[in-house]
Amino acid sequence: MRCTGRVVGAAMIATVPALSAQVVAGVVRDSAGRALSDAEVIVEPAGDRIRTDLNGRYRLRTQPRRQAVFRVRLVGYRFFEDTIRIPVMGTVVVDVRLAKMPQLLATVTITERNQCDATSLSGFECRRASGTGYFRDAGELRSMRPQYWADMLDGMPGLRREFRMGPYGRDWRAAVRPSRCLVELWNGQLTMEGDGNWRPDDVIAIEYYATYADAPSTYKRFAWEPGKEPCSVIVYWLRGAAPLR
Repeated sequence: MRCTGRVVGAAMIATVPALSAQVVAGVVRDSAGRALSDAEVIVEPAGDRIRTDLNGRYRLRTQPRRQAVFRVRLVGYRFFEDTIRIPVMGTVVVDVRLAKMPQLLATVTITERNQCDATSLSGFECRRASGTGYFRDAGELRSMRPQYWADMLDGMPGLRREFRMGPYGRDWRAAVRPSRCLVELWNGQLTMEGDGNWRPDDVIAIEYYATYADAPSTYKRFAWEPGKEPCSVIVYWLRGAAPLR
């Protein structure tokens, strides 16, 4: 069987005659040609998504479109995006190579994080310097190009995706397994003005504590109630958010 294609950015795009319809398939590799497993492949605006297998391969059934946005993301690698056409019949083959993001090694410092400001962004940097917890700043979040809230927490331990309807339509939010609990804070507080109407684009930093024991004392008071299991904690830092009065 013969196929033709063209190279767009880092992707080879070709239309291959096949019996299956409305399928996007291919392989995701790194810049050295090694297969990348667990990379997330997304086709918008349908919102269909799948993760690559151990050989970096994926096969995603979606809706035919004259123009669709094709995205690939994997923690530690640069985000890939391109536009493709999905015909009514046939398979669109998109092979992608992701470039690894440079790893920056910070200077190790000892910080008393319980003395960090709990409700300002300066406290985020202070707690990150302590080395306990998981942190993503504005630069890291921009490189991930999140479409849903859960996208910002990809790769963080103990979290899964949970479908919810939000003020702007369907959304995927971070969640933990049913036997555990999760508390979400906004600029270090439980409630902010405009609560429920914020978008992922409004988030400029995230800190996550997988266990109650890891959380700073300033946030532990939100993460435990007598008679209930202690919770994991996510703190979203929002641009321009104000405390609820």
